[in-house]
Amino acid sequence: MTTTIITLDTTGLPNRTAGWGPRLVAVGLAQIEDGLIVGSTGTLIAQSAAHVFDPRATPAFRVSGIDPEAVTQAPLGEEDVLRKLRDAPLGRVIGFNLPFIQDFLALPPWEALSLSWGDCVMAEAARVIWGPSRQRIALNAAITWAAERGADLLPPKTATLRCHANAVRIAKLKLELDRCQR
Repeated sequence: MTTTIITLDTTGLPNRTAGWGPRLVAVGLAQIEDGLIVGSTGTLIAQSAAHVFDPRATPAFRVSGIDPEAVTQAPLGEEDVLRKLRDAPLGRVIGFNLPFIQDFLALPPWEALSLSWGDCVMAEAARVIWGPSRQRIALNAAITWAAERGADLLPPKTATLRCHANAVRIAKLKLELDRCQR
């Protein structure tokens, strides 16, 4: 069975700033089959200059490291990426902060996706690393735990976007969590 890790970069957090509707600017995917990462990718998603250069988007671009100009010139728009995601054999979809991902992908136009959701990797990592009552852990803390166990957490050299690199790192974390629980 295919498991797809999805990561997102956005222009902000939903419902955080009155009158501001953040947009998706990049998506990263990594796929696991039979305990191996079999593929990964990442892409920018074109958004208007008016949106990406709005001062309310500035903090998000500082975090992601994405050049807003690159977003305005991205070859794929929301509908293109939506179509590719709809057509892809994603299998079970998981992510590190799955509630955030699910909430964001419930917004237009992404609500058109029909995804088979799996578990939250962040919650699983928190339980495995810190105990059954924990639900949250920072990605860096979880990756450090896996690295200390000897796992390779490096992103692929081909990753040019943070979301692509993080999708692969989260896939590697998920594989280490699975190994730890066998």
